[in-house]
Amino acid sequence: MAACYGLFLLLVLPSLTQGQVPIPSRPLGFPYNLVSPLAKIYLDVYLGPLCPDSQAAFPTLIQVAEHYGPDNLRLNAHLFPLPYHRHAFDAAKIMESISHFNNEGSVHIDIFQIYNIETSDV
Repeated sequence: MAACYGLFLLLVLPSLTQGQVPIPSRPLGFPYNLVSPLAKIYLDVYLGPLCPDSQAAFPTLIQVAEHYGPDNLRLNAHLFPLPYHRHAFDAAKIMESISHFNNEGSVHIDIFQIYNIETSDV
């Protein structure tokens, strides 16, 4: 019985080590502009694609990124759809899908222009 258990572990453990998730080739999120990988400051923000509070904070974040410049600050936006914003999860999935078609690995994160069009009558 112990030999059978040992044989089972010998066959199963290598398959577990091969099933690990690989390390991404670029940092996750959507970087603003073409930033230097050697930037001194990394600012990661979590924005809801359909969130009015995120929409209000977005222009200030862009001003901060423009003030410090791409050599000093890396502004990286992560999508964080909240469940009480209707269709926010769908919008986040669409943005992730679009980002995979971009060769540079960066997507211009001006998502709130789309937000204004879709919810102007709400």
